[in-house]
Amino acid sequence: CGCEVWALSPSPMPVLSDMTRSCPNARQRWAVLRHLGLHPLMFNHQFDRCYCGCRALPDTIREGPADKPRRYVLPRPYTRFALHVDHRRERAWGFFKDWHTCFHGTTFPALASIIDCGYLLYPGCVNAAGEEVMARVERDGLRDSASDVCSGSGEGEDGDGALICVSPSAAYAGHPVYAKPWKVGGRTYSVILQLKIKADTYRVGRSTVRDLPEGYDRFIPNAQMEWLTRRHGTLVLYGILVKDHGDA
Repeated sequence: CGCEVWALSPSPMPVLSDMTRSCPNARQRWAVLRHLGLHPLMFNHQFDRCYCGCRALPDTIREGPADKPRRYVLPRPYTRFALHVDHRRERAWGFFKDWHTCFHGTTFPALASIIDCGYLLYPGCVNAAGEEVMARVERDGLRDSASDVCSGSGEGEDGDGALICVSPSAAYAGHPVYAKPWKVGGRTYSVILQLKIKADTYRVGRSTVRDLPEGYDRFIPNAQMEWLTRRHGTLVLYGILVKDHGDA
């Protein structure tokens, strides 16, 4: 028909950052993620960060809008592998500048479906594989008296409905109740997600882990350990954090 023919060239593979190449812990943790079969084009290695202690970093950073500031506690001793985000939405909403940093514990088997989806699903939703997302309130280690808060079945300022629970503490999100350790090549790892949450869209709640000692995170009291929201479109996933627990 005379239409112009376009040749599609393959997309370039992302290049690992200098940090990932230079830190042995980061290289090892990246090798673990590669075995999960995550698509390499999901990653934006320019913004990888290592908090394993290989470089001097502050413990906390002040962030968020001027009228709703929060203290961002850096996620030691994890390594972050950054994910691509929608930069049009970032320019419009400014979520790297004005939203708060939070974390969500998960498992290695669940990681691929979350990354493929691009965001956290609420309990009761069905993912692309046809699997229903279940709240983990029945898992040993959660306080029964607070299970209604985690599942969203209770009433409060959020009203009824399923809730997503995130935490300002990487240590809390990485608790084995939420981030089940996984053995790879004779070593044990755990994984959590790093997100931004809109500053005025969540409720602060206490820890729901049974017998969690006060000071589990020395910067965040147990009474402020969970952030709960049922509002869609207020969370942006931008990083995978991996921690090495050592020999299995």
